[in-house]
Amino acid sequence: MIELQFEFKAERDYVHGSDIFNAISRIATQSFSRGFVTHIAFRNIARHQCVLAFENNTSLTALATGIIRAGDGRSQPFWLFDREEEVLGRYAFDEEAIVGSAEICADDRSISLLQNGAATPIEYVIAMTKHLSYQLAPDIDGKWLFGQLNLDAPFNSSGVLRVFQKSILHGRMSINEIWLDDTKIGIIRFIVGNP
Repeated sequence: MIELQFEFKAERDYVHGSDIFNAISRIATQSFSRGFVTHIAFRNIARHQCVLAFENNTSLTALATGIIRAGDGRSQPFWLFDREEEVLGRYAFDEEAIVGSAEICADDRSISLLQNGAATPIEYVIAMTKHLSYQLAPDIDGKWLFGQLNLDAPFNSSGVLRVFQKSILHGRMSINEIWLDDTKIGIIRFIVGNP
């Protein structure tokens, strides 16, 4: 098991999914021969520091589950658990500035932007998907939250990112394709919740 240390992002009082993804991605790259997170699904909101496990602890409820695809092609499941240690730090994050240059196309229900290094790829994708979701479905009972990610290939920190909203289910969940330049690399799901 690997203890993960987080700070809260901006004004949130929970650990942001992008920070969790980035932490696990660093471990995947370093410990699994240039591996990457190919799947992550959040079950609960993380409000404390977390531990990453590569075996399930059935006596605990996982905050998230997922799969790392190692560089040699094998799959390594993982579980994220709460370790009940308080999150003490907080750092600035201007989500509006990140999506400020993004272009929304209402015709194909998409948003796109050229990465410029101001954020990590997952931070861009989450901010873009959230912005697009509020544009297309603003009247929801709660907030749009990052729920699940499936990647066919690792993120690249350069190029144009595009998010296409493919469907929205009962105003509670959206399913969105992620494209990097001209290649579809994955799907991100957002859910409506009250963090």
